[in-house]
Amino acid sequence: MGFERQVGKKVGLGLHAGISLAGNKPGVVSGAKYLIGFGNHKSFLETGFGVTLSDREYIGAKQDTITYRNPYTPVFMPSIGYRHHTRYGLMWRVTYTSAFSKYKNLAFYPGISVGWIL
Repeated sequence: MGFERQVGKKVGLGLHAGISLAGNKPGVVSGAKYLIGFGNHKSFLETGFGVTLSDREYIGAKQDTITYRNPYTPVFMPSIGYRHHTRYGLMWRVTYTSAFSKYKNLAFYPGISVGWIL
């Protein structure tokens, strides 16, 4: 679950923040996106980069959990995708995101999102 906000009045740079669930602990998500418009100003190439504070044990760092008092570690998440805004305020997107940390490359995630433009 998250919230995204465009910086400025024109479509382009946007910031997002939210809460995630990795394993049995909540995580904190933050990042930035940049939209590059196509001809009709309703379709966009979406590029982004985010950081999620995730549970160390969930991403396979069990040996370090004893050493560190903080159970979280940053996971870096670059993404690229297609985004479309309808004239009715509905937004949908299809993205491809990878996730990696200092411990290992975690996964590649395809994603679909639907939202409402306020």
